[in-house]
Amino acid sequence: MEVKIKNKGEEKKYFLSPGETLFEMLIRQENYFLSFCGGRGMCGKCKIQFLSPPPMPHAEERKFLTPEELRKGIRLACLARPKEDCVISILFEEEKIQEMDLEQRIVASYIPAYVDQEQKDFSESQMVAIDLGTTTIVLQLLEIASGKICSERRVLNPQRTWGADVLSRMEASIQGKREVLRDRTIHLLEQEISSLTKDENISIVIAANTVMEHILMGFDVSGLSVYPFLPVSLEQMQITIGCYHATLMPGISGFVGADIMAGIYALHMHQSEEINLLLDLGTNGEMVIGNRDKLLATATAAGPAFEGGTLASVQGTDMIAQTAKMLQKGILDETGLMEEPYFHEGYQVKEFSLQQADIRNLQMAKAAIHAGVEVLLEQMQVRIERIGQVFLAGGFGYYLDVECANRIGLLPKGMQQKTKAVGNTSLYGAYLYGKAQWQAKERGIEDWHNTPKEIIQIKNSIKTINLAEQESFEGMYIAAMHF
Repeated sequence: MEVKIKNKGEEKKYFLSPGETLFEMLIRQENYFLSFCGGRGMCGKCKIQFLSPPPMPHAEERKFLTPEELRKGIRLACLARPKEDCVISILFEEEKIQEMDLEQRIVASYIPAYVDQEQKDFSESQMVAIDLGTTTIVLQLLEIASGKICSERRVLNPQRTWGADVLSRMEASIQGKREVLRDRTIHLLEQEISSLTKDENISIVIAANTVMEHILMGFDVSGLSVYPFLPVSLEQMQITIGCYHATLMPGISGFVGADIMAGIYALHMHQSEEINLLLDLGTNGEMVIGNRDKLLATATAAGPAFEGGTLASVQGTDMIAQTAKMLQKGILDETGLMEEPYFHEGYQVKEFSLQQADIRNLQMAKAAIHAGVEVLLEQMQVRIERIGQVFLAGGFGYYLDVECANRIGLLPKGMQQKTKAVGNTSLYGAYLYGKAQWQAKERGIEDWHNTPKEIIQIKNSIKTINLAEQESFEGMYIAAMHF
């Protein structure tokens, strides 16, 4: 049947297959980007309005839409299955990426190679480093010798159409979306690389978590979805992206990926005498503790809480800051319960409203991170006093107000003064990886394309633990739920 879509003054015509939802129809169109809950009817954000007679509302829609909205013909695209030709208007907004100034992307005191941004005489030896994140994909064209950034692209991961976290992506892949997940990612990467360079022989290095790398390679992810979380491969891999050839960095385990390997490499944790802690917080909460003698890593599912919770337009750092203010004002108690009338109506902050469910999601995510850090300290048999520095990686770390994070109990007490934002260590580690191979090639080493020795050193020395198997984790998690 025919569906006309009126959006921002434009009208386009599409065809809906029998039994297909409007959400499923929209994600077939390249000009629409939907993420939300992956079309499972669990978030209520994919609002559309029928400008022609609407279908009867689904029972689940009544949970998210008011009677007035239903009367106006507003429905959810993931639940709407019209049975006749219709005209609709799009009400949802696409997600936005928080932009950073060039100098903010890498904190120079910890990652020193990004220097002299004013120099314009770039050499011919360039490479592309890619951080293939669960939420955001960042690509940089760099001069290999100096590490100077020539240009950069930041885009949302198109896989978000099938859910915000890796669990949703794995579920979609297992249920028959493996090829479309891979193809959408490959297509976007090819477009973005082409916008940076036309050199088909340029070196490209990709760092990503294990699930993202498996999806990109088209691997079966079923082994990663159940215990003991076995990957198809954790080795360096090669992939063709259109006319380009890229290298995927090796990972560490099924739940600690190449992005964390890149972070360890970038921060030289494997060479440090001092014991440091690396935290990369996003849809996955990955963490590493250790020094040159021993490295210990783990991960916990943070869900979308650090990326805005159920509010796609709200930064997780803003949620933490507002939660801290609500605690200070007495709007929120130590157990996370909102006072009336906010419990039912939500707490309005400028353009968004924090709901009790958002607070609970944040509580569970921060408790998992807090308890995970405590387990790592326990397993390393070190006290907080012995930790030299706590590195917060990524954009989340850069924008995080450490005092607010301390107020809600994101990290154990005593870490506030040790905490530093270190920028995108996944991206920088990918650059270092490519540089190491380039230097080996320049020296005439025949196997220059092999995994750099430092990475092999990290792989051989690091151990991973599954938090669910640690007896102390559950108690620590429950204790950390309170603010």
